[in-house]
Formats: sequence, C-alpha cells, structure tokens
Amino acid sequence: IVMVVLVSRFNWHSMLFAAFGLIAAGNLTSLFVDSQSIYAAARFLAGLGSGVLVSLGFACLGLTSNPDRNFGWAVMGALTYGAVVVYFAPYLFQLFGFSGLIWLLFLISGLSAVFIRLLPSSGISKAKGENSGPVAGWHLRGAALIAMLAYFAAQGAIWSYLFLVGTDAGISEEGV
Repeated sequence: IVMVVLVSRFNWHSMLFAAFGLIAAGNLTSLFVDSQSIYAAARFLAGLGSGVLVSLGFACLGLTSNPDRNFGWAVMGALTYGAVVVYFAPYLFQLFGFSGLIWLLFLISGLSAVFIRLLPSSGISKAKGENSGPVAGWHLRGAALIAMLAYFAAQGAIWSYLFLVGTDAGISEEGV
C-alpha cells in the first residue's frame, strides 16, 4: 500500500536497488542467525524487498504497449517458475539443505538485479502523456488494493490447506 505513494515520488532504479539490498540482507542474515526473532526479522526484510519488486514490476507492465497481454505473460511466467520451484525444492533441500535454498534465492535475486538499468526510472511522464481514460477515484483504488490483499492472503492460505490434503492422502510432510 505504501508503494502507491512511493512509486510517484522516487526514482524506480533507486527503489529497485534498495529492494534488492533488502532481499540480499534478509537472505544472508537468514543463513547465519540462531535466534528465531532475528530470523523472522530477516525474512520480513526479504519479503519487504520482494513486495517492492512486485509493485514496481506491475507498474512497469502497465507502461508497456500491451499491458493486459504482458500481465498475462508475467502471471504465466510466475506460475511456471513457481511450479518448477515446488517440484525441485525437495530435491534441492535434500542435496544442499535449507541453506542451499536460501543461497539459491540470494543468487537469483542478485542475477535479477543486473537488469535494473533496463527498466524505466519512473512512469510519471509516460503515464501523463498517454492517459486517455478516466482516472479511478481513491475508493476504487482502495477497493483494488483490498482485492489484491485478499487474493494474496488466500494464495498463501491455500498452501496450508494443500498440506493437509497431502498428509491426509498418506504423503509424508516432507513429500508435501
């Protein structure tokens, strides 16, 4: 929700570098702490950085010549990536342990950071010049934010449900 305000006030490249910094700091800290509270704080930092990335990624998609199609491609890519990760995560965990998974996340985010300069540094000038339709009021924007919150909360909750379905079907906890 904070990104709705920040996206128009700050340089996107700076925000993306800061986001990748948060992700890197969160992932690296997760590897070397023994305290549960520090670990939780580190994962929160990584999640905060990821939230900035998702928000700016959606904003960048909105600036393309065909945002609806490109959003569909982005969702398909994310779902495919998620399916591949869900399939290979147990094997990676067996080979490298939990630390290996965190190192993989660190490396993927580091490789992604290389492409920051290819993205727009803001969307204000382009958005102002190409806005041919009415701008939604704050009540519609708020409703959209609440809908996204509900969607992502449900998406997170489904994994708990699928875990129970898997264990009830006789699959081990690790297998699920």
